[in-house]
Amino acid sequence: MKSAILTLCAVLALAATSHATAGDDLTTVDGVLATELGGFNTAKSDKQAAIESKRSDVVAKQAELQTAQDTFLDLQKDYIEKYDYHQLSLQNVTDKTAVYDAAQLALDNANAQKDDCPAGQEATPGCLTCTDPDYYCVFPDVNGSPMNRKCDCDQYRAYLINQYTTERDHTQSVMDSLQEGNNPIDEYEQQATALATLTALKAELQGKLDAIDAQQNDHDAFIAALEEVKNIALNEKIQAEDERDMRDSIQAAAESAKTAKQGEVDNLGGELKTLVSELKTLQSEYETLQNEHFDTLKTYREKIRELISTLDSQEVSAKTAIYFEKGGYAEIPSVNLRNSFTIEFWAYFDPNSNNRLQLPVISQARIPGGDDTKFVFQIKLRGGPREKELEGNGHYDYYFWDARMGSPESPGYAVRLWGNHMNHNGWHHVAMTVASNADPASSTATLYVDGVENYQKSLSGSRWSSPENIMINKIKDSHGTRFGNGAFDELRIWSVARSEAEIQASMHGIVDARTEPLRSYYRFDDAEDDSTNHYRPNVLRDLTPNRLDGHYFEPAGLEGSAVQYIRSTAFEPHGANFVNTDYAVYLDSSADRPNYISLPARDFSDSFTIEAWFNVRASDDLTRLPKVSQAVTEGSRREEVVFTLEMV
Repeated sequence: MKSAILTLCAVLALAATSHATAGDDLTTVDGVLATELGGFNTAKSDKQAAIESKRSDVVAKQAELQTAQDTFLDLQKDYIEKYDYHQLSLQNVTDKTAVYDAAQLALDNANAQKDDCPAGQEATPGCLTCTDPDYYCVFPDVNGSPMNRKCDCDQYRAYLINQYTTERDHTQSVMDSLQEGNNPIDEYEQQATALATLTALKAELQGKLDAIDAQQNDHDAFIAALEEVKNIALNEKIQAEDERDMRDSIQAAAESAKTAKQGEVDNLGGELKTLVSELKTLQSEYETLQNEHFDTLKTYREKIRELISTLDSQEVSAKTAIYFEKGGYAEIPSVNLRNSFTIEFWAYFDPNSNNRLQLPVISQARIPGGDDTKFVFQIKLRGGPREKELEGNGHYDYYFWDARMGSPESPGYAVRLWGNHMNHNGWHHVAMTVASNADPASSTATLYVDGVENYQKSLSGSRWSSPENIMINKIKDSHGTRFGNGAFDELRIWSVARSEAEIQASMHGIVDARTEPLRSYYRFDDAEDDSTNHYRPNVLRDLTPNRLDGHYFEPAGLEGSAVQYIRSTAFEPHGANFVNTDYAVYLDSSADRPNYISLPARDFSDSFTIEAWFNVRASDDLTRLPKVSQAVTEGSRREEVVFTLEMV
């Protein structure tokens, strides 16, 4: 983009002031702009394609990330479920272990109680109760050791058997001794008693043995029951541990899947972040590209506007001008002239016309009907020398432009400017400028004719201002009310003192009516603009946004002839001079006074070109238009000519 701006500036640096060069430069700049726009559109399309591609990648990555996140959430939910089941299995193992430990403890206690019954628990199912007081209490066993509440079934049996054996041996001893006696009856009775006692003891001891066997059977059954409970608890504990191990493996697998998916989500998130960052970079580059394009386009537009303005200011044709004669004049609204200003216009006058006594003038009165010392400004064409002006016959040796400004501080003028002596024929450009400073006495007024400074002078004192309309070709002074004769074109009033260079740059072309500080601008092309519905009879259009439209006036009975729109040649290089000049010859013919030019014959039998400049004034006899022709023979009829080039 910057290179394009440099290219554009290089093109503009070569721009010349001619109309053709400005047109060529405009074409060149237009080509550069078209190339630049093409390059921008290509870069823009490429960047947009890259953005769309990256945006598609972002959308795809977002979808992939969303899928991964959904999967992760499912895995996380599954992991939580597996974790809960695992926790339940752990609790189940804990519970089953507690049941098993309790069963084992009960079994251990029961086995321990077989040999040692704690005090107060003799009646419990695991405690074997020895009902024999002698054995139950502290009593020496066969070995002389006290039982001390121990219930040793084997020792108890040995104790009972020993007791029976002792009693049997005692009975046998008694019976043996009775057999040695002398009283058989007594012996028999004693033997019977001894046997009965032994039998009773045996029965008693057998009962105790049966009781202890029954208790031992009950204890064995109790132990067996506890063993079964313990085995069941052990199996349930083993099953719980197996389930725990399985749940542990399932939870580990779920956690591993969840962790792996979490890593995938994190990676996808990082990739998405990178893609979004790249997308933002592309969008930023696109925005920068657009801004550079807008800046470049703005520069192009400004430069093209300058070239168009140059083309406008160098427009070949001024279209039409307004021509006054026979008392026709115009009025335009007042503009504040208290500060710096410029009044410039093209004026046409033919000193050889029948109206040579009525010279062009433009002025503004301070008050209605004021004389020549009571006006704001006055710019008029005058003839000289003074004595011929006083003669009033219009036969002057020379002409000059006279510009004046009134002053409230003196009966004369605040300033008066005299233009250079000239042979006024045709169109001339006139400009009056005033550069005002803070101190009015230090302001400077300058008169320019045809873009060249003619006179400059400092103003003395303040200046008039007025709401009165500005008059074109009408003035009232000490000589009365007078009307000028001639044409005006391109009247412009600025609220700034334009320089000589600025005046020269725009005097041969139109300007943009929106240019600041242009306050009013009259091109006098109103009749030609009729096709665009801008034309209003008697209205002089101000083209600036201020719309200070003026009006022209004609005496009664002279409507359509006292004020006319004519073709303007003010901008044309040779169009400013129509009579007695180095550039043209003027022929004024009539029926009794034929005027013509005879040139040597030429051979027109082959290819040829004939070209010439023609000009017809508004005051000319329009029944006699200019022409160039060659007859076949002298006195030939109109149809018998080699060629005729004529205005019709």
